[in-house]
Amino acid sequence: MTRNTIFFALVLCMFHLSLVQAQPRSTEEGVQFKIVAPNSSFVSLVGDFNGWSNLLDPMHKEGDSVWVITRDFSPGTYQYGFSIDGLRVITDPGNPRSFEDYQTKQAHSLFTVTESGGVQLIGYPERKYLNDNYPAPGGTLFLALVWRLHKPMYYNFETDQIEAPFVRIAATRDYFDMASIVGKYSNIHVTVVFSPSLLWQLQHVYVDRAKDFIKTKKRKTTFYAEGFYARYKGKTDPWIDLALKPASRFTASDRDILYNDKWGVFSLSPVYMSRFPELYSLYEKWLDTKGKPDYTTQEIRELKFWAIFAHFDPDFYERKIPLSRKHSVDFRDLISFRSDGKYYLKHKISEKDCKRVVGDAFKIMMNIVPKYQRLQYNPATKLGQIEIAGTSFYEANLPLIINSSIAAKANPKTKLPPTFAFPADAEQQIQQGLALYKEVFKKPVQGFVPLGGAISAEVLPMLARDGYKWFVSDDAVLARSTPSDLPAYKAYAVKGKGTLLQATFSSADLANRIVYVYRNYYSENAADNFVKILLDQAPTSKTDDRLVTVVIDGDDHWPWYRNDMDGKGFIGSLYRKLDKLYKKRSIVTVTISEYFSGNRRRKVPAHPISKLATVQKLASGSKINGNFDTWIGEESVNNAWNILRKAREAFEKAGLATSRSNLAATRPGTSDWYAAAALHSLFALEGGDWFRSFSDAHALSSNPKRYEKAFMNHIAAAYRLAGKAGFRMKMPEYQAIVTKDYSTITWTKPTKRTRVTFTCTLRDREAITAVYIVGNRPELGNKVPNKIAMHDNGEYGDRVAGDNIWTIVLDLEEGDIEYKYTNSGGEGTWEGSEAFPGVWRTAHISGDKMFINDIFGVIKNQ
Repeated sequence: MTRNTIFFALVLCMFHLSLVQAQPRSTEEGVQFKIVAPNSSFVSLVGDFNGWSNLLDPMHKEGDSVWVITRDFSPGTYQYGFSIDGLRVITDPGNPRSFEDYQTKQAHSLFTVTESGGVQLIGYPERKYLNDNYPAPGGTLFLALVWRLHKPMYYNFETDQIEAPFVRIAATRDYFDMASIVGKYSNIHVTVVFSPSLLWQLQHVYVDRAKDFIKTKKRKTTFYAEGFYARYKGKTDPWIDLALKPASRFTASDRDILYNDKWGVFSLSPVYMSRFPELYSLYEKWLDTKGKPDYTTQEIRELKFWAIFAHFDPDFYERKIPLSRKHSVDFRDLISFRSDGKYYLKHKISEKDCKRVVGDAFKIMMNIVPKYQRLQYNPATKLGQIEIAGTSFYEANLPLIINSSIAAKANPKTKLPPTFAFPADAEQQIQQGLALYKEVFKKPVQGFVPLGGAISAEVLPMLARDGYKWFVSDDAVLARSTPSDLPAYKAYAVKGKGTLLQATFSSADLANRIVYVYRNYYSENAADNFVKILLDQAPTSKTDDRLVTVVIDGDDHWPWYRNDMDGKGFIGSLYRKLDKLYKKRSIVTVTISEYFSGNRRRKVPAHPISKLATVQKLASGSKINGNFDTWIGEESVNNAWNILRKAREAFEKAGLATSRSNLAATRPGTSDWYAAAALHSLFALEGGDWFRSFSDAHALSSNPKRYEKAFMNHIAAAYRLAGKAGFRMKMPEYQAIVTKDYSTITWTKPTKRTRVTFTCTLRDREAITAVYIVGNRPELGNKVPNKIAMHDNGEYGDRVAGDNIWTIVLDLEEGDIEYKYTNSGGEGTWEGSEAFPGVWRTAHISGDKMFINDIFGVIKNQ
């Protein structure tokens, strides 16, 4: 479709609005959507409720031009749009309410489904406050929360270095804290899946190399940064090296890696970066100079500091966090949290500060596995809160590794590359993952949670042979399995190629809410919505037994939470509610092994395989559209499969058999080690995240070229390592993986923001405590009064202390705003508000800087 055709379709949409009622609208069947698109061949409803998939909710055509769909929704606020021929997503011309999404950098239409099932065209609701009182459903709903902590293999076996910082970033921001929050609520039980490739990088590259340089004596812990840097320069990740190198000695290459590399300091989400004004100011300088800033030495020092420091869990900024008996982290002397919801440095950053935060990052990473070990659930004793489940070593999409042609069974329209079929690789991925779990957690794992729920009958015998007792897939797979009418709120016995395994199937709706929908909610609103949906699925009878499983990506989506720093408020609110609902026996969280084997102490009955209904024929597929299209079928993705297939075939032909891949059984520097490392360099590319990185959908939010470079680095390393092992192999010339032009997409640049200074003068009154500003932006409290305090202390932009002129400086996106002021009321109440309750002040935000000067209780020109 040409641009002119798309434009003509959009014009027709607007012209024919009189033919389509204001929408979306509530009907007896659900929520109905219509769009006028006469020249389109395929239109679908996309939104945060279906992961923005253009395949899950196709619309049907009525007459010559109107496309229609009716879909059921649980209560909540949703973003949506219409996918036109898979080429672009447009907002709904029949809905005036829209909302800008940071990640996709475009506006989406917005609607709310009320508790009674009605539809309202309103924005996100105001913040709810603590309320954990819910009506008892009658019976008990068992809830299995499964957190997936995963990262691809960024480690290069040839250079002995991790090439991307994401293992460290997720570790210091999420992993320790996720276990800590569970530990605060003794009635919460969860299942956690560490991808072995993540564990291996965390333990063998970061922890093992740092532990000898972190010493505790007389309760004081010291990181010997100079010694570590001398021994391991170039052996962890580049940004740790830069943090430990004096800024005065930075080369042009060092500067380029620090702030121009796509994985450098500015790779933070705009939501997250905006919470650190000093970092954001340096980012604006980079933008203004188009990536060629003339940073001073001190600014370089601050940037290398932020490359580490901006990725800690917020708790470390606000209080002292004990990690173990020997270690703790406390950054309150470095940074403070202010009333505008942002973090500000307390003093000028020094080289000592940079070394310190690297040492603290290592301390956190050293204590992650011990924290999970202390909370680990033991199926034999029934003690513990966190069950460790498993997955394949590199989180390979096992059905495709066994035989990629199976993708055509899940979707006959998928355009497949030549068949990739290495079942022995799949076996090795499973077995080596199990060996690492036993090494790290000292206990065998019982359950298997595949990447994206990707499963097939061919995988099950491998799992059974290696000792797995259960697996988790997705309700999209269950819906396509036989029998086809099995509810997802049950556990099952699943047949597969001569074996029988226990299984549960994750709720895609609830998982999507956490990943996409709740990122724009307040934490209490999100937790309340989640619990209400669960209770709607709870049994009404005490004799009925139901299990809801939710598999959640535990580390990639939290930086996009707008009103909830790192998603901490949501998780804490949810666990608090679930802890109380456990006491009422309304919702009982369980680990999956606990559900199957039972736990008398917690009144969880056993569910042996002999008592479960049977899935006679397991469908091949995943949680994403029920098929494998995310990992195979697109041009760039298929190019990656072809490159990997040719390399694997060349290795097989040369005699490098899969059986030689056991790294743990080899000694570094020997030919056997080089052979195993060469194979692992290819096994790492079987991880499904690599192929997803080359898809069009992923390209909207992240540059695929950087993943192509890393992918080809693994290929090149494999050939060179094979040569060191004595195999005469020459790497052939390969075609480019990414053949499409994504140059028009800007991945990290946020919406233009304006530095706005608001002042409010009190003429005839005093402030009892403070003056507050409130308005229709997150920075203005989203119309929650008495939340965003202004200043009259000579700091934070205020010129003169005590002159009754109150000031606040905010970075706001361009566009119209509504706002007003309040004087010293309680948060969430309109006590102290200006005396015109039905009227809002207005302003148009634009330019680099603005100054808005107001008088309390007086609106100009009125």
